[in-house]
Amino acid sequence: MIRLIHKFCYSDTTLEIETLCLYAAAAAPSFTTPLSSVSARDGTEVTLSCVVVGQPAPSVTWYHNDRAVDRATTPDFAVSHDPATGRCRLTIADCMAADQGLFRCVARNAAGSTETRCQLTVLPAAAAAPSDSMTSSQVAPSTNHPSDLSVALASARRI
Repeated sequence: MIRLIHKFCYSDTTLEIETLCLYAAAAAPSFTTPLSSVSARDGTEVTLSCVVVGQPAPSVTWYHNDRAVDRATTPDFAVSHDPATGRCRLTIADCMAADQGLFRCVARNAAGSTETRCQLTVLPAAAAAPSDSMTSSQVAPSTNHPSDLSVALASARRI
């Protein structure tokens, strides 16, 4: 807090006005919630999230394997930063093997800079579950009675 005193003199009278100014001291950024390493399956959505504070509110830059994440060069990555809450997010809509690696979130303001990092591991896509129903290619008509073929409805879904 800063205290200012203004003196005004008028003939026989002196008027003093005291002004108190509140100011926020600059504070270097710090991550109150750092990034955490994560594993995701190929083809799934993954979101990396952290929270940063600082005064003034820091600017945020994301890096993937030491390359700045830019909408022009990495259109599959969506980044967001809410200065009011400090929440920073990087979302990959369709994770693939090329997305694996080191991610960093770097926060900067006039008082300094800091970073948090995590590792993204991309796992193979989940194998499709075996089907309990038969397809038309798996049905063979009887050789004794070619006209006796019965079909069971496996799904009520319209095709």
